[in-house]
Amino acid sequence: MKAQTVIIVTLMSVVALIINSSEAFNFSELLDNEAYIMNQIDCVLDRSECDQNGLKIKNILPHLIQNDCEDCIPDVKIRYKMISKFLQNTHPREWSEIMDKYNKIDDSISTNE
Repeated sequence: MKAQTVIIVTLMSVVALIINSSEAFNFSELLDNEAYIMNQIDCVLDRSECDQNGLKIKNILPHLIQNDCEDCIPDVKIRYKMISKFLQNTHPREWSEIMDKYNKIDDSISTNE
């Protein structure tokens, strides 16, 4: 379960960090923007084309999972809990699909070490 939580919260935290690095952004607005969340989820699940943020998420996600977010700043770790609960409650099917997809990546990382 720990690896699953790291995967999804890493995804959404990276989204928040990317947005925060490029413009002033209220984090709660991210959670309220259903279209944006679904675009990023669809990107990560290879169901649609990715925007620049989605591509960044897909590129960095395996690294963040591999090091278990050891390099994450405290603010991101706080967001992890919030986003994890949010997605489990509001997008359980997508949560499951992401877990299935990225657990395979996590397993291949573990076996290659």
